[in-house]
Amino acid sequence: MKQLYKLILCLLFLLRLFHTQSQNIDNGIELIPSNSNVFFSPSFKPNNFTGTDTTCLTIEGEKIKILIQYEKGVKTKVTATYDNNQVCQELCFNEKGLNDVVIEWYKNGKKKNQTYCKDGKYIYPEIRWSDDGSLEEFIEEDSHIAWYRSGKIESTTKKISEHDAKVKSEGFRYYENGQLVIHEFFNCGNQPYIWYFKDGSKGIEGTIFDGPIFQLGKWQEWYESGKLKREYFFHETIPNQKEGTWKWWDEKGNLIREEYYKNGEKIGEKEYIPSLKKG
Repeated sequence: MKQLYKLILCLLFLLRLFHTQSQNIDNGIELIPSNSNVFFSPSFKPNNFTGTDTTCLTIEGEKIKILIQYEKGVKTKVTATYDNNQVCQELCFNEKGLNDVVIEWYKNGKKKNQTYCKDGKYIYPEIRWSDDGSLEEFIEEDSHIAWYRSGKIESTTKKISEHDAKVKSEGFRYYENGQLVIHEFFNCGNQPYIWYFKDGSKGIEGTIFDGPIFQLGKWQEWYESGKLKREYFFHETIPNQKEGTWKWWDEKGNLIREEYYKNGEKIGEKEYIPSLKKG
């Protein structure tokens, strides 16, 4: 299952808009349709109801039994369990919404996710684990770290600054052997962009504006052998506007294609057939 607790928490907000009838299954437990608010939405019950509602959901092929506890009409706790009786998730509530520690477990009993909520609001950090118990991610408001199962760091991201709702951040991604994949910036204006192969040689190099999807100026790509694969150009100040002559080479270093651009429009192209040497 993938991010089960995220799914449940999203449904807490999204599914409250839908109203459908529940169904009954053979064991007498109420089956709540996936677009129903019968389980997720009612934070309050009339007549100061105190007790437990039992429902069942099927999420990504897993049958999940849900116990919903109310005290004097207020939903106070939800406990979800797998069909092997392993607790899947525990959610606590008060009058304002989710409250206290939010924990999710894998079916094998290993902890999967943990975060904290106060009066319906998330409070960092959020911690995630793999199903073998190894630490997977540690997420804080201004930073994020992810690990491979081996324990090696996979990526790190941190916020540099925030102004007028624009968050500047810096990130590093690594191969499992520790070699840098890329050092990247977001919302930081013009920045160099270099992507590396596992052996540390360059794979791609160019200039970005605020993020890797906005390209400026000259760009180059290489084969793992180190031979040039492609060279291409964008406008120096207008992101992604193609300009000039774009060239492609095969792995032997032969020029095989050219495309010509002006003001973002293709104005021509040419293909080459590498000469064949005898002997």
